[in-house]
Amino acid sequence: MAEQPLVSIDDIAARLGRDLTDSEETRAEALVVDVSAAVRAYTGQTLSATETTRRLRTRGRTVRLPERPVNTVTAVTDLDGNDIDFSWYNGDTITIEASPTGGWVDVTYSHGWEELPADIVAVVCQIVGRALGTPADEGAYQSESIGNYSYTIGAAAAAGATGMLNDERAVLDRYRRVGATVWLTT
Repeated sequence: MAEQPLVSIDDIAARLGRDLTDSEETRAEALVVDVSAAVRAYTGQTLSATETTRRLRTRGRTVRLPERPVNTVTAVTDLDGNDIDFSWYNGDTITIEASPTGGWVDVTYSHGWEELPADIVAVVCQIVGRALGTPADEGAYQSESIGNYSYTIGAAAAAGATGMLNDERAVLDRYRRVGATVWLTT
């Protein structure tokens, strides 16, 4: 199942200060999907509100949940499906009452935002807007010159629809997953 785009076409039009033409709207829809995927990949987060069941390794009696923000934790089971008593107060860590055999548990929890933070929306819209302003077949150009005139853009801006500038990365760094988690399918 494909994840929903992080912004709407109306968000893009609002930031451009005008309605999109039909051809721009078609391209913007594709760019929003691409940029949303790139932002999710960069942050390592789903970002949108959803419920997930993940198999996670315990560290003693604690388990760190990889997706943030954690909204609720509804179940923790051992690998045989038996319920495990747990405590969760807030944040991305739960405490289990007893360490399971093998050190792995399945945790069902909800995470993400019903309404994305404004800075994430701004970054996605900025990247899409920049890509809309660059013809699709010119996305890889970093510089050009004609006689004595030359024009240069940074490598990120030349990277096309999913190229992120350093300031955009700095905003998204606040939402990146820290550390690593091994995910196993159940």
